[in-house]
Amino acid sequence: MQHDEFRRVQNRARLISHGDAELATRATLETLAKRLAGGVNL
Repeated sequence: MQHDEFRRVQNRARLISHGDAELATRATLETLAKRLAGGVNL
């Protein structure tokens, strides 16, 4: 992701820092990947 995309995540989620936006994005993408791979039932 580009810097401005993390900034949008930060603003939309009302997160305090850029690092928080990165962590939230990483957690979301990891969860999505597990679900798509069949690791978790929807």
